Amino acid sequence: MELRYLESFEAVVRCGGFTKAAEDLHLAQPAISSHIKKLEQELGVTLLHRSRTVTLSAAGERFLPYVRQGSRRSGRRKTPDAIVPVGLGGSCSGCSDPTNRKNLTW
Repeated sequence: MELRYLESFEAVVRCGGFTKAAEDLHLAQPAISSHIKKLEQELGVTLLHRSRTVTLSAAGERFLPYVRQGSRRSGRRKTPDAIVPVGLGGSCSGCSDPTNRKNLTW
């Protein structure tokens, strides 16, 4: 499992989508999709439900705290633990496009 896969997963959750995460991490969107697919294959679970919006699966909800804890320990953390993903009623603080936050509150 590569750290960049975990960073991509956390960014998709934090930003609420693959395109916004790609912008935030300065990567191409297909790279983010590939990272998530490889991570899901390695873990043998679906982490994200993809439709018009991206939401966490039950496995993704259980996995996210571990990813954030690891990010904190590695010093590569971008946002506080209080950030909840878009699609679950949270904030997109830290994303490069502030228009993604328009209907969201803490």
